[in-house]
Amino acid sequence: MTFKLKMRWEYNGGNSYMVTFSPSGRYVANANDDGVFIFKARTGKRVLILEITKSDESRGGTVAFSPDEKSLLADDGKDALRLWNLSNGKIRRTWPGAAPFAFSPDGKTFVSVGSKGVIQFRDLPPGK
Repeated sequence: MTFKLKMRWEYNGGNSYMVTFSPSGRYVANANDDGVFIFKARTGKRVLILEITKSDESRGGTVAFSPDEKSLLADDGKDALRLWNLSNGKIRRTWPGAAPFAFSPDGKTFVSVGSKGVIQFRDLPPGK
């Protein structure tokens, strides 16, 4: 069985590490060597670039949209997680931790892994 290619985008970014849809399907986040690119899913238009700093030896790239699509959580490849405000592209908060991680369905908490088999639950800061 073959599947027809529905759409293809090209962008000027480095190696990709992850791609994910937002909960509504309106946006796509692509984590790559140059940061995290946010695209409109229907058109492929890039709407935001989040610059993730990482060393040459590290590989970041896991990303997750919050359920309300106002924030994006991303790892930096150096044991830090950053919560980004998607309306202005600024970092809201940084925590120690690593991928994998996930938001709770209500978007008020996220869970991530720590060192030596620890699972960490953190409340998200209120506001934007």
